[in-house]
Amino acid sequence: MLKPTCEAAAWYYIFNVFRDLDFTKEDILAGLKDYIKNFNKTIAESSFIKDVNCILRMYAAQDFSRDNTPIEDSIDCPFNELGLIRHFGKNYQFKMGAKANLPAPIIVATCLEYASWVSQDSETITIRRLLYDEGSPGMVFKLTESILCAAIETVAKEFDTIVLSDTAGLIQLSFLDKPEILAEEILDKYYKFKEE
Repeated sequence: MLKPTCEAAAWYYIFNVFRDLDFTKEDILAGLKDYIKNFNKTIAESSFIKDVNCILRMYAAQDFSRDNTPIEDSIDCPFNELGLIRHFGKNYQFKMGAKANLPAPIIVATCLEYASWVSQDSETITIRRLLYDEGSPGMVFKLTESILCAAIETVAKEFDTIVLSDTAGLIQLSFLDKPEILAEEILDKYYKFKEE
């Protein structure tokens, strides 16, 4: 959903452009309104509010009603399991680092897919780009350098066509085949193993 060209502006903004780790719903709304102005589009404020509410319900665990019984709107969405956003009363926080339900092969496949559209005809991409560029897996999944590098090292043990290298302090992911083909191979192997 967040690949270019993304038609879900609120989702793209929150996971790729918005850089605050701690925030409120109002912070997102204000930033989203400014972001949309760049596109010379007029969108009703009620649309922004609906989108932001939807995103927060999807990705952050919701409060229960007073008698500790879940209210219908607060039943967890499967995206909650990614652990991307924490909810504390009226405040929210992006959870940086490891995600229990985000395995290394998925992380590496998304890195390779990202490399296929931003580093065309290149056989490398820096870890810095994979972490901090708009639209990168690091931004979307809120990864740290250590988690990203560990995922690449784990997958590289099974696929000798990818390598994590450190040359003069520049850490990069190298691939010996087209990155989109490698991403597909990694996903195929991961999901075949899951089925067995």
